[in-house]
Amino acid sequence: MINATLTVKIHSVDETHDPQGVKVVYGDCSFHSYSKDGLVESTMPFRAKGAAAVAIAQFDSRTNGVAVGYPDMEVVDTCNGYKEKRCTLVIRNFIPTESSQPKFTEKHLQSQPAEHALVTAATASNGVSVDELDIPF
Repeated sequence: MINATLTVKIHSVDETHDPQGVKVVYGDCSFHSYSKDGLVESTMPFRAKGAAAVAIAQFDSRTNGVAVGYPDMEVVDTCNGYKEKRCTLVIRNFIPTESSQPKFTEKHLQSQPAEHALVTAATASNGVSVDELDIPF
């Protein structure tokens, strides 16, 4: 199997679930490479499943990141006596490198006041004041 580690830019993200309920995302991404003409941008479809799909779906499209996976070659018959090979990048791990903010769901925004109340109660019980911006979560 050919493993690939690419710095990609996600252009579009569509989400679905497989029959077992695992999240699957797919769409288009682009990466840069060098040729005799200089820097070339190439676009290809991608798909991801599981933890990589959750990581990609958490951010909006136009997100840059490092994708670790493999190219999947599919042979498609064009009915002209010609068979075309189409390549899809199957992403197994995705690490965002852009400092964009993740998408927040309505559920996350509703749970935020409860977390704030827990932090306030914890600081009030032991008398130590903690700046909420110093908390890493």
